[in-house]
Amino acid sequence: MPEKKTLVKRFREIAMEVTMIVVGILLAMAIDDWNDNRHDDDDLKSYLSSIAENIKSDIRKAEFINKTRSKEISQGNYIIDRVTRKTYLDITDVNIASEVLASLMQPDYLNADQSGYESLKSSGFLAKLQGKQLQGLLYRYYNLIKEISVHENNQNLRFQRAEDEFSKAGFQSLPLFFNTDYVTTNKQLLKDLQPFYEEVINHPVSQQLYQLGINQETVRNENLIVLGSEILRMINLHQLDFDKESQHNLEAYFDIIDPVGYPKIIELGMYNNKFFIGGTADSNNHLLWEYMGVNEYLINYPANMKWGFHYFVNRHNHSQLKVGKDYSKYKTLELELKGVNGGELVEIVIKDVADPEDDSATKIPLTLTSEWKTYQIPLSDFKTADLKNLHIVAGFKFEGEARSIRVRKIEYIR
Repeated sequence: MPEKKTLVKRFREIAMEVTMIVVGILLAMAIDDWNDNRHDDDDLKSYLSSIAENIKSDIRKAEFINKTRSKEISQGNYIIDRVTRKTYLDITDVNIASEVLASLMQPDYLNADQSGYESLKSSGFLAKLQGKQLQGLLYRYYNLIKEISVHENNQNLRFQRAEDEFSKAGFQSLPLFFNTDYVTTNKQLLKDLQPFYEEVINHPVSQQLYQLGINQETVRNENLIVLGSEILRMINLHQLDFDKESQHNLEAYFDIIDPVGYPKIIELGMYNNKFFIGGTADSNNHLLWEYMGVNEYLINYPANMKWGFHYFVNRHNHSQLKVGKDYSKYKTLELELKGVNGGELVEIVIKDVADPEDDSATKIPLTLTSEWKTYQIPLSDFKTADLKNLHIVAGFKFEGEARSIRVRKIEYIR
């Protein structure tokens, strides 16, 4: 009997030892797995950190390019709309014409740094993001880079052809055109060079380059900045899926086929004619009372009128004259304005597709100063406008005596 008890006790000891060995092995395997996962997580963070540095560089480039293009678009329009019609060019006109032409001959391109993303893909660690929303956002970002690259390559070919034609045009004394220091303090030389300046600026090749500059677009780079900024935020927070802030930030991504309206109506004094059309209506059927200035949009309300209205509508076609866009996600209409003398009164109007063609829409009065000032109007103040179906996205109503105002910016803010 004692032998049986001893045997049972031995079996229990053996079972305990086996159990401890198995538990030890499993624990060791778990620790190994934990270490492997920790190393994998560290490696993934390292790859994402490299991607973040690349994206920071991309965003800086995109912001610089858009700033340059906005200036070229605005000043290119001024050259075509105003300078080419002048009989005498002052030094400001010559400076702008030469600077813009020189800039267009050496255009800036994004050339995004994709080294971090390529390293992530080749490492196999991209699979660690499988099913995570950050993975989809990275796909969107780098697919957009490919789209921008194709667009810029095509644009570069057009610029290159125009530049080649310009070099063959046989202009004499081109240094005098591109280096205006010679005429800055010499009025007689400026006068003597008028025929030469007019020849260069009005030459078909120069006009082609200015037109190419005007037709540049900034929306893709704006979208790249939106996506890239959110990727940076998520990487910095070690966040792989969207939160409420992600949803809000990504709403700024503009899809041209989306019903949401484009927010930037006027930038640096130039309205975006890819998305909007400008027009006037007044009591005397006067057609021309607005024109381009240097980085400003000029509205000159003529004398001897009872009323006048200058407006911007969503771009439409012949089959649909009134196009409504959804601006309900925006909160504020921001305008940068000034009067020529100060004290000019103007009323700001927006209208939806269903609004009648009368004076019943809400009008927000502004009294301008002679200095640039930013005005922010809550969209909720426009009581009569259906923001989900806006047709007139910005309008300036005048009554009574003549006055002139300047516009540098009109933008809807979220």
